[in-house]
Amino acid sequence: MIKRPAKQRAAVATLLAITAAQLFLSHAAGQQAGGQSPSIRFLPVPGGAYERIEAFGHIDAAPGAVWRVLTDFGTIYSKNVVAQKILKRNRNSTWLYVHCRITTLDFSYVLKITRARSLRHLVWEQDEGGDIGALLKSHGLTTTGDFSVNRGDWLLAPSNRGGTDITYTPCLALSNPLFNLVRGHVLSQSIPGLFEDIRRHARTVAAKDSGDMSIRAEPVKH
Repeated sequence: MIKRPAKQRAAVATLLAITAAQLFLSHAAGQQAGGQSPSIRFLPVPGGAYERIEAFGHIDAAPGAVWRVLTDFGTIYSKNVVAQKILKRNRNSTWLYVHCRITTLDFSYVLKITRARSLRHLVWEQDEGGDIGALLKSHGLTTTGDFSVNRGDWLLAPSNRGGTDITYTPCLALSNPLFNLVRGHVLSQSIPGLFEDIRRHARTVAAKDSGDMSIRAEPVKH
């Protein structure tokens, strides 16, 4: 794990604030152009230990197509993700290394992504314990250690207007207090772009496979 120097942490906070403003302006432009944006609300957290946001939106593709996008860990669908790699997996969980970039800032971490009891429910949390360090080293990878809390879930449901209703609930805190001054702004302003990336890829999946787009009760492939 790499720890950022204090001066770099301060610079990161400044750049994140600038990024939040840029994301706000691009989101506003998208709304003026008639883009579909999710509804976003901040959820209370005791003591403000982390940011918790609930975003609800509609994807004009079947739940199966959206599910395939979210669980295709070999394909990058978000513009902010530079690289990702499966480190290990079992029947229902996948440990995924993620390297993302916001403007010129790079963040890397490992997520444990699990299919919950509901076939339409995907849960993730940062997990760098156990044998993850050895797996990272074997692949020549490192994490930046910026997040003290990084977890959340996706919940999909067939929409009564066709397509998929999707709820995204991330919980986020960073190790440095300077980062946390702007975490909510960066997170909330980046969500519309994330939903649009999923929408675009789900449409592509649906176009390629005109067959059954229901979510199948299949175990995660090894």
